[in-house]
Amino acid sequence: ISGKSFPVGYYNNNGGDYHLRIEGQNDNICDAYVDGVTVLDAVKNASLKCNYSYVITESSFGVYLSKINNEEAAGMSGWMYFVNDLSPMVGAGDYALGAGDNILWYYGEWGWQPTRLSVNNNHLNSGESIIAKAEYFNGQSWLNLEGATIKGGGQDYLTNGAGEATITLPDGYYAFYAEKNNFVRSDKEAVTIGDAISQNVNLTVEVDQSGGTQVAGEAIIFEVTPDNINFG
Repeated sequence: ISGKSFPVGYYNNNGGDYHLRIEGQNDNICDAYVDGVTVLDAVKNASLKCNYSYVITESSFGVYLSKINNEEAAGMSGWMYFVNDLSPMVGAGDYALGAGDNILWYYGEWGWQPTRLSVNNNHLNSGESIIAKAEYFNGQSWLNLEGATIKGGGQDYLTNGAGEATITLPDGYYAFYAEKNNFVRSDKEAVTIGDAISQNVNLTVEVDQSGGTQVAGEAIIFEVTPDNINFG
C-alpha cells in the first residue's frame, strides 16, 4: 500500500451510558462515554479508552481514588468528583449511577466549583468575533465567572464582570476552555471561523497483522493517540 491514498473515516470508541470527564492539574485527561455501576467503576472502565493509569486505595473510610497517572493525593489536594455538577455526600465506590448521569473528576481541593464555557456561535463567518462566556455552578444556579482565563488559539483572554470575553481570530478551527484558580477547568468548546484551513497531514502507518484480524476491502484501521496528534 506504499504511496497509495485512502479516504479517512473514523471509529468513535465512546460507547457507554455515562459521560465522564477527568480534569487534571494542567490539562484534560479523559472525555468519554463509559459504562459502570458506580462512579468508581466509570474511572476503571475509561482507563483503556483514555490511556491513563490509576490507583484505588482502601482505607478505614472506604475505597477512594488516590492517583491518576502521576497526580497523587497529597495534603489538601486530591481527586474529587461531581455528578451532574453536584458533589455527592458518599464515596465514589458507593454512588450508584442513574440514567443520563454526567461525571466530572478533578484534581484539586474540596469546595472547588465546576465551570462551563459557551460561545455565541460555533460556526462564524470570516471576520466575525467570538463572544465566549464563562460561568460557575454554586450548587443551585449558574453564575457569571469574572476574571476567568479563556484559552484558545494560542492566546489567553480574561473575562469581564459578565463572564464574557470577545475574541477575534483568523479563519480556522479552534478549541477553547475556561479556567480560574480554585475552580474546576471547563469542558472544551469547538469553534470554526470562515472556511477554516485545509491541510494535509503526513501519516506513517504500520500494519500489524500479528493478531490475525483482517478487514475486507482496501481499508486501514489505526488508533490515534490524542497526546501526539491534535485535530483541533
